[in-house]
Amino acid sequence: MQSPVELDAWVARGLRCSKCSAPVELDEQRAVLSCRHCGQETELDRAEAVVWHDAKAEEPPAGAKRGTAGADAGPEAVSCAHCGAVMVRTRGALTSQCHYCLSSLAVESAEVDAEAFDGIVPFSVSGEVARGKFAAWLGDAWFAPGDLTRAAKLEELDSIYVPCHFWRLRARTEWRARVGILTTAAEDLAAGHQRKAGDPGHVRTRWEDQTGTIDEPTLEFESASRVVLTKQLQELGGFDGEHVVAYHRGFLGRRDAELPVLDRKESFARMLERLERSRADRAESQITAERHKDFRATTTTQDTKVRLALVPVYLVAYRYKGEAFRVLVHGVTGTVCGDHPLSPWKIGCLLVVLGAIGLSLLVALN
Repeated sequence: MQSPVELDAWVARGLRCSKCSAPVELDEQRAVLSCRHCGQETELDRAEAVVWHDAKAEEPPAGAKRGTAGADAGPEAVSCAHCGAVMVRTRGALTSQCHYCLSSLAVESAEVDAEAFDGIVPFSVSGEVARGKFAAWLGDAWFAPGDLTRAAKLEELDSIYVPCHFWRLRARTEWRARVGILTTAAEDLAAGHQRKAGDPGHVRTRWEDQTGTIDEPTLEFESASRVVLTKQLQELGGFDGEHVVAYHRGFLGRRDAELPVLDRKESFARMLERLERSRADRAESQITAERHKDFRATTTTQDTKVRLALVPVYLVAYRYKGEAFRVLVHGVTGTVCGDHPLSPWKIGCLLVVLGAIGLSLLVALN
C-alpha cells in the first residue's frame, strides 16, 4: 500500500533545478525538464507504471495534504461552487475560472485529503494540434449549421489532468437462457422428441436450455472526476494500460490536475455495474436461436488490482449565436467529442427523405 505523500510531491509547482535551484520547465515532446539558468536537463522516465494495489486491501491512507495558501505555503486547492470540481492550481497560474463550467473559483482554506497518484498519461498532443482537431471536427459535424465553422467563437482551449481508477481483473460471466428451436414433426422424431398424439406435423417451437461462459482478463477504467464522466472518456476512445507511465510530478508541467472525488469502493461498484451490463450484452449476442427468453448472466471477479492515474484532456469552450457548447479533445490521440448546434433545415430535410422512403415502401407493399 502506498504511503501518504505531501500534496507538494505530486503537483508540478515550484519545481526546482537540483543543481542551481532555479525553476525548471517541461518539454512534453522529449519528456525533459530543462533549467534555463544553468542548462541542466532531467529526462523523465516513460517506463510503464508497475504499481498495482490489491483491491481487497483496506482503503489507502489519505495522501496529499496541503497547507494554507501563502507565499511559503504548499499548493493551493481551488474549488468551484457551481459544479463542485476541486483541483490543485499550478504555481503562478492565473486560474480564476473553473476549467469545466467557467464559473469563478475559490481558494480552499481547509486541508484537502486525496488518494495519491500511481501513474500518469502524459500529453502528447500540443495545444495547437488540439485546436486544429477541434476545427476539423466542427467542419465535419453532420446536421450542424453551414456557418458553424465560420461563426463559432472559441472562448477557451484549456488542458487539465483528470483522475481515473484503472482496474485490472479476471471476470467470469456465466449465462443461461431458454432458446426456442423451430422443428418439424420429422425432425423431432429423428431427435427422439415425441409429440403428443394428434399433434400435426407443422413447424413448432421447442424450448431448450442453453448455457455459456466468458472467462478472461480485462482492463477497465472509471473516472474519479466530479465533472468528466467515464462515458465521455470512452467516447474519446479511452486510455489503456500502455499509456500509463510511472507518476512523476514533472509530467504535469504547469497544468492543473483535478483531485479524485471517487474512492476505490465506489469506483469499483460503478466499474462492476458497467462491466456486468457489457458482459451480459456480449453473452446475449452469442445466442444464435431466433427466439430466447429467461436470459440471465452472472459476473464474478477475482485477482482485482487497482491504480490511480491522471489522464490528459483538452477542454474546449465555444459559442454559436450566444449559446455555449463544450467539447473534449483526447490529450494523446486528438480524438474529439462534444456538442454542437443542429440545423433545423438539415433535420427537416432528413425527416422529409425518411418520410418519402417510408411512403414508397408502404405503396410497394400494398
